[in-house]
Amino acid sequence: MSLVPESTWPTGDVPQQLHLDLMFLSFTGPDAKHPRTLQLGARPLQDRSGDNEEPLRVYAEPAGHRFCMFVAEP
Repeated sequence: MSLVPESTWPTGDVPQQLHLDLMFLSFTGPDAKHPRTLQLGARPLQDRSGDNEEPLRVYAEPAGHRFCMFVAEP
């Protein structure tokens, strides 16, 4: 078995291998899920929850794979 190198996305030479987006209808959803997400071992990488254009949070799960929680456009 060979391991794929850790993604260096969004910069660097190693592209992301998989990306999961979790979409909510309002930021109440991601706000409510944030403590549980951390409890399960995710690391926050970026918090743009206050961004009016594209509110989102980016996390890395324990193995380092990134995923986003964001608000869907109406």
